[in-house]
Amino acid sequence: MSTEKEKTPEQHPKRLTWRDICELGAALLYYRAATTLEGREREKALADVRPLVRAIACEIEKEAEIRGIQLADSSPVPGWVFAMFAQQLYQQTTTLFSLPPTPSPFGKNKIAPFVSAPPAWGAAKAIFAAKSGWEPDEEGRPRYVLDIGGNNLKGRVIYHIILPWDATEEDITIAHKELAWKILKDMGADTAWLHMLLLSYAVDSTRREDRSKRFVIPREEIYHCLGLDKRSDLSRTEKDLRALAEIKKLRHLGLQIDYLQWAGKKTIRRKGHKQEVDVYNFDRRIGALWEISLHQFGQAYKAQDKDGNIVTLWTDWQLVGSEGMWGNVFLHGDKSLRQFGYIAREMLEKVDRYRCPWGAALAVMLTFQARFNPFGQVEATNREIISFAGGEEYPTDFRRRYDIKQQVLNAIEEQRKWGLEPDYSLWPKYLQPGEDANILEEDPGRLPPRYWDDFLKCKTIFRPVKDSQAEAVVQANRQVKHLPEPTIVKALPKPQKAWTGSAIKELRRKLGFTQKQLAAYLGVSSMLVSHLETGRRRPNPQLKRKLAQLDKELEKSQENSC
Repeated sequence: MSTEKEKTPEQHPKRLTWRDICELGAALLYYRAATTLEGREREKALADVRPLVRAIACEIEKEAEIRGIQLADSSPVPGWVFAMFAQQLYQQTTTLFSLPPTPSPFGKNKIAPFVSAPPAWGAAKAIFAAKSGWEPDEEGRPRYVLDIGGNNLKGRVIYHIILPWDATEEDITIAHKELAWKILKDMGADTAWLHMLLLSYAVDSTRREDRSKRFVIPREEIYHCLGLDKRSDLSRTEKDLRALAEIKKLRHLGLQIDYLQWAGKKTIRRKGHKQEVDVYNFDRRIGALWEISLHQFGQAYKAQDKDGNIVTLWTDWQLVGSEGMWGNVFLHGDKSLRQFGYIAREMLEKVDRYRCPWGAALAVMLTFQARFNPFGQVEATNREIISFAGGEEYPTDFRRRYDIKQQVLNAIEEQRKWGLEPDYSLWPKYLQPGEDANILEEDPGRLPPRYWDDFLKCKTIFRPVKDSQAEAVVQANRQVKHLPEPTIVKALPKPQKAWTGSAIKELRRKLGFTQKQLAAYLGVSSMLVSHLETGRRRPNPQLKRKLAQLDKELEKSQENSC
């Protein structure tokens, strides 16, 4: 039997007593309520603090009695009690308070850095190509393949439609083909807009020193990104449902880095011949593009979604998350791969995604291109515009060609809204926008042979207007080529613990937990804990974070007991 109840506080001068723990928990709740809530919500939360702490304490005291430990006010606190109290306090209060939001990445000049690495670029292309459909794999499920063919970096990234990431699952599951195709058809410009916003928050400088830190985006920022803040015709519930629908679509997007090589400089010699090698460590498993979830708080209520289903909503929420496994290589890996560019707030705000979806696609394409070619001209051919927007490159019907040409012209003109002036001087005169071109369209007999090939080759130059945000983006892209190293020099981080079955079992024994209690802490089934300890299953990234946090709390409690 444990000797904890035989020891006195004098034997543990540095260990907190049970009363100290409860008072500390109450003080933390009082502080959070006073600093994060206002009006009646704050008054109600302050009144609920003592009863809430008392209820948590009673549950833990009952568990301690089962283990033969009597927790009195002056009792020293074992490590497992401290860990359980902290976990239950977090679980009980998570719906009362908001999390500290990540500062907006948009500065005074209304531009923000964003991740421009190949997986980010490929995801944007995949989203806009969703309407026209991806190529099916061997089992008929949709997938999108991005071939990386730069001068130095070579590789391939494959995008899939996955089931939402689940903490109880070891590996990502690809959606079956009927569901996958249905989800794919629902993706559009709003999904891409949200993706671009997350790419900006992922570059948060404070995350350079702590790759496990997650960004926290307020609901109002999501509203602003999707243009919902200007929709006076929608109720707050309708806005929430639309925003949550786009978040759900983005959670269904997964990717797999098939291979990644550095060509040219980084080669090895084997038997007298140069051979390219994989120089970057990366996980080849399928992972989520974004590991995002909702932090909901306030008061819960019931609402009906567009399909007639009853759902539970909260009076407020935040989007919490981080990039998927690809971030280990392209955000926190080799310096040459930590590439980013700049995005203009006006692009997100002014481009009309509903009336001109191809204009939205072109705006994203030009934003990336300004990064890829910082000292060159911002330009695009009509073929590139049609391809990126998911359009039909060679329509057989004359009327369909006319419609596609108009969509391309509308997309080009849409860029004026955020400061890019189109220059058609490289177009053949008979195809340049104007009266003559319209007459030719009305009389196809007067069109030259193979005019459509000429149209696809037409290149438009986009010149940034002076003092516009587009000009600020072009200038900023010429300054920095990759994400900088952390500005504060810190001690080297401890290597991440390999959470093998024996390591998980040893941690549980040190805490004095049963498999059922550890399962409750992790939010999984006791069967999964058993499989983890025997090595039949491996913990996924979220479980590893929880185990590491539990291990850290155990170390702190042991230090206090010294």
